[in-house]
Amino acid sequence: MSLIEGLNKILQENLTRLHMPGHKGRKIFPEILKNNLQEIDITEIPGSDNLHHAQEILLEAQQRAAKVFGAQKTYFLINGTTVGIQAMILATCRPGDKLLVPRNCHRSVFSALILGDIIPVYLSPISHPKTGIDLSISVEEIEKKLKQHPDVKGAVLTYPTYYGSCSDIEKIAKILHHKKKFLLVDEAHGAHLALHKNLPLSALQAGADIVVDSTHKILSSFTQSAMLHIGNQYLSTEKVELFLGMLQSSSPSYLLMASLDWASQQAEEMGQIKWEKIIQWTHQAREDIRHHTNMKPIGNEIIGRYHVVDYDPSKLLIDVSSTGLTGIETEKILREKYRIQVELSDYYHILAMTGMGTIEQDIQRFTQAMIDIDHKYGNPHKKLTSFPIRIREGEMGLSPRKAIYAPSEKILLKNAQGRMSKEFIIPYPPGIPMVLPGEVITQEIIEEIEIMQRWGGTIIGLEDNTLQNIQVIK
Repeated sequence: MSLIEGLNKILQENLTRLHMPGHKGRKIFPEILKNNLQEIDITEIPGSDNLHHAQEILLEAQQRAAKVFGAQKTYFLINGTTVGIQAMILATCRPGDKLLVPRNCHRSVFSALILGDIIPVYLSPISHPKTGIDLSISVEEIEKKLKQHPDVKGAVLTYPTYYGSCSDIEKIAKILHHKKKFLLVDEAHGAHLALHKNLPLSALQAGADIVVDSTHKILSSFTQSAMLHIGNQYLSTEKVELFLGMLQSSSPSYLLMASLDWASQQAEEMGQIKWEKIIQWTHQAREDIRHHTNMKPIGNEIIGRYHVVDYDPSKLLIDVSSTGLTGIETEKILREKYRIQVELSDYYHILAMTGMGTIEQDIQRFTQAMIDIDHKYGNPHKKLTSFPIRIREGEMGLSPRKAIYAPSEKILLKNAQGRMSKEFIIPYPPGIPMVLPGEVITQEIIEEIEIMQRWGGTIIGLEDNTLQNIQVIK
C-alpha cells in the first residue's frame, strides 16, 4: 500500500480527531489554502521574500505573530519545535557549559546537548504518586541545583507538560534572572495560552527569555511548523539567527510559512472566542464523565498539589484505571467502536487534545463514548496492577556527546545491567527518555521495559525494534 493510499484509508474512517494537529483536518484556512496548495508551493523568487533573510512579506508576517503572542521578536520555524529548541540552546550555551535540564524533557533537548557538547545538570520532576506522570519542576529543586552548581548558564523547562500541568515558571524566571541566568522554555503544548485569561500564563507572560511554540499542535498551522519567540528585549538575536540558518532547511516550505501566518491571524481574530468555548466544553465533559462513570478526569484538583500552580483546561486527561481497563485498551475501543482517535494513551490514562479546529460535537461525542465504554466494557471490580513509569535521574557514566562517539557493541538487553547505553530508550508518546546515551542501565529499567512491552507500550530509540538487543559502550 502506498502512503497516499494509506492516508486515504484513514480519511475514509471519518474519525473524530482529538489529537494534534490543532486544525483537526477541517477546512478553516483561507480560500487559497483550501484547493490550490500546489500553486503556492514556490521558492524564493521576487515578491516571495526569504525566510533566512526576511525583509518583506515574511518579515511582516513574523512581526504580526510577535504582536499576537507578546514577543519582542518572532521567527517562523519549518523544521518543527525541535529545531527551535536546538537553536535556542546552542545560541545561549558554549561547548562545556552546564545547563539545568529536567530529566523528563523532550528528546530534542538531549539532541541539542549532544550537538553542542553541553553538560546537563538534571532537575528531578515531581511525579503523581499513583500513576508516575510528571507534573512539575519545583522552585525548591531549582534553588537546590543552583546552589550545587552555581556555574550553570541557565535552565530549559517544559511548560506546560504534555499532560497539561504547569510549574511556577514565573517565580523560577525571577530566581534565575536575579542570578543573571536565562530561562528557555519548550512551550510545545502552550501556543494557545496567551489567547484567553482563563488559561495559564504563557511562558512569555511569565518572563521567559526564549520560548518555542508548536503552533501546529493546538493552533491551526500545518504539522512541522512552529514559532520561536524572543521574550527579552535585551537579548542578542544574532546567534539565534545563526543557528536557525544552520539547522533549518535552505528550501523552506511556503505552505508551512503561509499556514503559520494564517494561524497567528486566526488566533488574533478568533482566539479568545474559540478558547472561551473550548474551556466551557471541556469543563462540561469532565463533569459528565466524573458523574456518570468510574473514570477520574484530571484537572484543577491538582492545582496547589505536587507543586502544580495551574492546569490547561483544554486538555482532557482521563484516568481510566478504575474501570479495569488500561489506557491503551480504552484508546483501542475508542478507535474501533466509536471512530474517535485520541492523542495519547498509557497504562492509566488517555489524553484527548482540543485545538482551533475542535467543535462542540467532537467533545460531546467523546463524552458519550467514554460513558458508554464505562458501562459496556468497564469492570470496577478488576484492579489493575500498579505500574507507574518513573522518570529517574540516571547515573551518567559519560556525557551524551561522548557516548554517541564512543566505541560500542551489541548485547542482549536482558544482560545489559550495569552497562552504559549507546542508545536512547524512549517510551512514546510522550517522547521522554528513560535512558540517555552514556547512562548506566539498571535492572529496574530492564524490568520496566519488559512490563511496558506486555501491556502494549511503545518504545523508540533503539536500533533493534524488537527490543531484544541494545548497543552499549565497549
